[in-house]
Amino acid sequence: MNNTQSAQTLRRRIALFLLVSTINFIASPFFAGSSTRVKAAPLFDGPTDFIRRVPLLTNDLVYSNTTGKIYATLPSTVGSNGNSIATIDPMTGVVSNTTFVGSEPTELALSDDGHSMYVWLNGSFMFRRFDALTNTPGLQFSMGQEPTSGRYVFRDFAVAPANPSVLAVARGIFNVGSPQGVAIFDDGVRRTNIGPIGLTDSIAFSASASKLYGTGPGTGLHTMTVDGSGVSVSSTSSLGQSTRIQFSNGLIYTSSGQVINPDTNTLLGTFPVDSFSHAFTIDSSVSRAYYLISDLGTFTLKAFDLNTFAQVGSLTISGVGFFPGATPLLRWGANGLALRTNNELILIQTSLIPSAEPIPTPTPTPTPSPTPTPSASPSPGVPAFVRQITLTTNDLVFSQATQKFYASVPSAEGSTGNSVAEIDPVSATVTNQTFVGSEPTVLGQSDDGATLYVGLDAAASIRSYNILNHTAGAQFLVGRDTSDGPYGFSDIAVVPGNPSAVAVARQKRNISPGVAGVAIFDNGVQRPNTGPGVFSGGSSSIAFASASVLYGDNLTQGLSTLSVDNSGVSLTGTNYFTPGNKIILANGLIYGSRGQVINPTTGELVGTFSNLSGLTQFTPSTWLTAALSSWDPTVRVFSLGLTISILF
Repeated sequence: MNNTQSAQTLRRRIALFLLVSTINFIASPFFAGSSTRVKAAPLFDGPTDFIRRVPLLTNDLVYSNTTGKIYATLPSTVGSNGNSIATIDPMTGVVSNTTFVGSEPTELALSDDGHSMYVWLNGSFMFRRFDALTNTPGLQFSMGQEPTSGRYVFRDFAVAPANPSVLAVARGIFNVGSPQGVAIFDDGVRRTNIGPIGLTDSIAFSASASKLYGTGPGTGLHTMTVDGSGVSVSSTSSLGQSTRIQFSNGLIYTSSGQVINPDTNTLLGTFPVDSFSHAFTIDSSVSRAYYLISDLGTFTLKAFDLNTFAQVGSLTISGVGFFPGATPLLRWGANGLALRTNNELILIQTSLIPSAEPIPTPTPTPTPSPTPTPSASPSPGVPAFVRQITLTTNDLVFSQATQKFYASVPSAEGSTGNSVAEIDPVSATVTNQTFVGSEPTVLGQSDDGATLYVGLDAAASIRSYNILNHTAGAQFLVGRDTSDGPYGFSDIAVVPGNPSAVAVARQKRNISPGVAGVAIFDNGVQRPNTGPGVFSGGSSSIAFASASVLYGDNLTQGLSTLSVDNSGVSLTGTNYFTPGNKIILANGLIYGSRGQVINPTTGELVGTFSNLSGLTQFTPSTWLTAALSSWDPTVRVFSLGLTISILF
């Protein structure tokens, strides 16, 4: 090939190369775009689950679509914000409001209006209505008592559709195992007819307020008709036995995974959950069912398709600690779920819920900067000053007239024993001791500011004592049982306005329980009629409301009301109450050593001071009677047998 031909060939090759390069350059964006479409990324290239854990002690949860907030009951153990309903933003976990509602709020039920809810107050055995829009507690009512068994409690409750004034309650009795029928309440007033006893543990309204579904222990699904007179069972089924139920879109869903058409009594299918399913929720808008499985400190959240009953995904939540039982599983927002454990609120956003809304990106928990260890200093607390007196005592009272305390001192104290000691709480000194008799124990103080009665255990008698001139007075026996000998006594109460008359809660000796009936003595002379014995409303601890009304604890119902007249004492009524081993009357209410407070006139529980289980072991001789005196609201005095402590 000559040079001319070579040059022409080279020019043709260069031209072809340039042409191909130009075509590739122009066409490359189109090819690249085509390639991107083929390998298109998912809609959200981010996390599929986000879990926020809020350290908060709660008893129950509900979610309102109206307000977009979660509402939780907080027990008294939370502290100053306890006994309340808390408003929580599920997006942030922030508690924006707490409202006091009553003693020990537990379960909640929300109306379909999105803001009217009912809360059970476990400390007073009452329901209370609450408005979430205004954060206002409303109507409060109890379900009363079963005369021979105890106070009614709930096993489940539900608000009627389109009528937030109507509440259906599957009742139980405190400390009694079997269901006690379904009752309907209109603004707290019960309709006449109640569903059958022993049948219903879990309830759910249909889309209509006139139809209610229920299941129970060993019983299947039953349909109840609700009308102006109350509840009646219209049909029963073997399906859904011993399960909790929810109603959604015309179907009944059970905690065991069954899906039932209640109108045709047909089992449509079963989600493959096991017996460890403690909570579930149905969202027919996305055709999903969510079941929570608990296993040794780990939750597994399982999602199922409502149409195929197949599991479509799951989420593991570890490190949950103790599982509190039937926690609610709530649906909130576009992709949210919420639940509670024994010590935290768990807020979840997950792709298990079909939604176009993205899942938040987890943010790291900030690490606090180290700070120098401060020098030792006293722990913050209530300002207090304690004086202690070494003195063996059996009982204490405080006198408004003398501003002194009086203690019964047994023979074990030595040469100054078998006496009543006068104590100055300001100087913490014994200012007088007077012999009164053999083994003084319980004390009863008159409202005249001078007269004190002392129980002399070893003499089976009561003796009067004048605290103004330190003089022991008349002494009288409290009687004897024909079989068991002289009576002892557990409490003394002086008749208001009559320092010569005293009520004595007598006890048989060496017999337990030994309640022998309350007797009234006038200047040592017993009135004929005495109160009932141990299993008929008899009392060990007593308190006068007036000269004609006396209250006492009892071993059967808990609180006895006794009428007092010239003939003696008669039992007029009882109420269910947990008194412990001492009662005190203050401001018209009875306070028991176990923490319960009752209105003795109405028989309704007012509330409960919780976490007092340790006090169940104290005896009346170490009861804090003086601690509740009105000598000074900043001073508390108590006896521990060998030591008297005065706390300022």
